[in-house]
Amino acid sequence: MRIPWNKKDKARVVREALDAGAKRVVAGGGDGTINAVVNALIGKGKKKPRATLGVLPLGTVNDFAHGLGLPVKDLKRCLEIACTARAKKTDVGRANSSSFINVTSGGFGSEITATTPVEMKKALGGGAYTIMGMIKIFKLKPYEGRLLIPGKKPIKGNMLVMAVGNNRLAGGGTLV
Repeated sequence: MRIPWNKKDKARVVREALDAGAKRVVAGGGDGTINAVVNALIGKGKKKPRATLGVLPLGTVNDFAHGLGLPVKDLKRCLEIACTARAKKTDVGRANSSSFINVTSGGFGSEITATTPVEMKKALGGGAYTIMGMIKIFKLKPYEGRLLIPGKKPIKGNMLVMAVGNNRLAGGGTLV
């Protein structure tokens, strides 16, 4: 068992596990932790990962775990599944220089995710995102961006919300 003590430490902990010969890495945490572990496992995505990923849902909302159909209320069963279940291939997306396994977003949704205080999430769970959204909606303005699709010209434009998902749940349990 390896425990990262801060956000920046997660990649190092995964590298240490891989260097020690781990064939499966179980990420205990929420969607952010799982995403950090995925990034450490696949790097730039040029090579096949050296280990599979198991999920132990310990986060605020656990969108990815819910989308997988894990029994998130039964952590003992989730740990058993994470450690012993047969690995399944899962798509991993790429946005800018980071990978994502659940969803990546831009605009209003990502602003809410980035600015909701941890203490608020601990106290209110997924409702914290709703409250933060209600606070921020009064200053809503379009964001500029561009969509890059391999083999096509970039599409420039303004957006309020953008999301690309690999799962049916995002943003605190919202069905996408």
